[in-house]
Amino acid sequence: MKNTVTCKKCNAQSTADAKFCSNCGYEFNSKKIFNKNKKNGITFVIAFFSIYFIVKLLFFNAPSINRELLQIADEMNKMCPVMINRDTRLDNTIVKPDNVFQYNYTLVNMSKDNVDTAELKSIFEPNIVNSLKGSPEMQYQRNNNVTLNYSYKDKNGYQLFILSISADRYK
Repeated sequence: MKNTVTCKKCNAQSTADAKFCSNCGYEFNSKKIFNKNKKNGITFVIAFFSIYFIVKLLFFNAPSINRELLQIADEMNKMCPVMINRDTRLDNTIVKPDNVFQYNYTLVNMSKDNVDTAELKSIFEPNIVNSLKGSPEMQYQRNNNVTLNYSYKDKNGYQLFILSISADRYK
């Protein structure tokens, strides 16, 4: 039998080598954890992304959009990994060619073998698009035709799906 560790947050047992609690997603050996619901998590990411762009536009001579996106990714990655809610962890962000900004998430309680990825994608996509549409902070991204990718992996690191949302879909 493997050694176990007790979660300080929910008292559930996880294997000793686990980085996160298998019950609540609490990050072991971490001083910080952000455990918010999905809507607040998306709002947090959108707000951070938007505030950074606004500050850069107002106070600095903005270089190319790609360079801006790289700087934003670098700043966001300093906070990662971060729990968005009990099931979703933002692992990092990356910039891809052609003004694509990608968020890499892990669904910490799901396994590829036990999830209908098409159904999950059909649930996530309209919620993300509606959240982006309702956000005035996303104006810079819309104006600069930034495509937002949302990449989801299961708890074992297997790719589940990627949602790619172009600016025209969230205008």
